[in-house]
Amino acid sequence: MKFNLKVSVFYLIPALWLGLSSCQENPEAAASADRLIARVYNKTLYLSDMEGFFPTGTTSEDSSLIINAYTERWVRDAVLLYEAERHIPQDLNIDKLVKDYKASLIKNNYEKVLVEAALDSAISQMELIDFYEQNKEKYTLEQTILRCTFIKTGLPVPDAAQLKKLWGSKEQSDRQGLADYCRTFASACGLADSVWYTLDQLAAEIPLGKLEEIRQRYNQESVFSDDNYQYYVRILDWKDPSDIAPLEFVEEEARKVVLRKRITNLLEDKKDEMYERALKNKVIQLYLD
Repeated sequence: MKFNLKVSVFYLIPALWLGLSSCQENPEAAASADRLIARVYNKTLYLSDMEGFFPTGTTSEDSSLIINAYTERWVRDAVLLYEAERHIPQDLNIDKLVKDYKASLIKNNYEKVLVEAALDSAISQMELIDFYEQNKEKYTLEQTILRCTFIKTGLPVPDAAQLKKLWGSKEQSDRQGLADYCRTFASACGLADSVWYTLDQLAAEIPLGKLEEIRQRYNQESVFSDDNYQYYVRILDWKDPSDIAPLEFVEEEARKVVLRKRITNLLEDKKDEMYERALKNKVIQLYLD
């Protein structure tokens, strides 16, 4: 006979919910109002184990879902734990594993405290450039990328004469006008000339065949259309797979590497300081002979 956990627990919900509400409102009654919800072999789940699971204002229906879901998960975990405890290998030193895990948690937490207290996370552009120049061979591209500006607008083009004027202008005021135009009319656009895109990213907005066709027309305006859209594209640079990625394309990744290296160095310096202090205070004793 298969035990329907959800149905069985459901009938306990009203009493359990009332008991839990009473315990939350009157902590002194918690011990007497506590209820046993489930038992698996020698393991038990009580109502008090769910304290804090129910935000203020939780309805009885929501509480039913929470209690059912948690109880079913707890029962499954308890069955698994029971079987695991029955099959512990004889050579498995649980006490040592617990001790090592505890030590690891304590050390990791203290390292986090040290980093938060002493780490300077600001990375200057010069430091980033130096790191890139020393490591750029590691940043070879796996896909085509290109730097360009583009506008995609529906047909017929709204105020086409104004767009043509703004697109071809290099005046700062016209660049702002172009941004305003795009916010109003463009289906997609990229106006920042420092941004690198993957070919796949652009192919989602611009016909791939056209990009390949105009790839050598650096800094030249290309205007073309299909059945639904008109496109304005200016390719500024192009990198193929196996080329070295430009710094702008890998800057975020490079910053993370620089920061990780700085954290590692910081922790090593702190460990050296602690070691030297322990030596000076003669609290290190070695018995190697």
